[in-house]
Amino acid sequence: MLRRSAEREATSSLGHARWRAVALAGDVVEIGHAARHRLPGSSSAGADSLGHTRPCAVWGRYVVGADDSGVVSTRVPSSWDSRYLGPISRSQVRTVARPLRTVD
Repeated sequence: MLRRSAEREATSSLGHARWRAVALAGDVVEIGHAARHRLPGSSSAGADSLGHTRPCAVWGRYVVGADDSGVVSTRVPSSWDSRYLGPISRSQVRTVARPLRTVD
């Protein structure tokens, strides 16, 4: 996981959500089967709570574009995020929450 990640809130056609940015411009990401490298607190699902099949971003290796972020929710395991939607455009980000204080 990238240490420079930040909480971001975004609104899309799916509604308002809070995600953690795990990939920023220029980062190389790989979307695929997560059996080996699942983020803590995350999970994947083939269907939503109503049983509708979830979309999945096309599997492969990508360089995140200058205006995009890869996002994931580790607080809501069933969140719709970059695992399903692909990168999120910066134009969709409403606010950025930054820590007031960090301790290493």
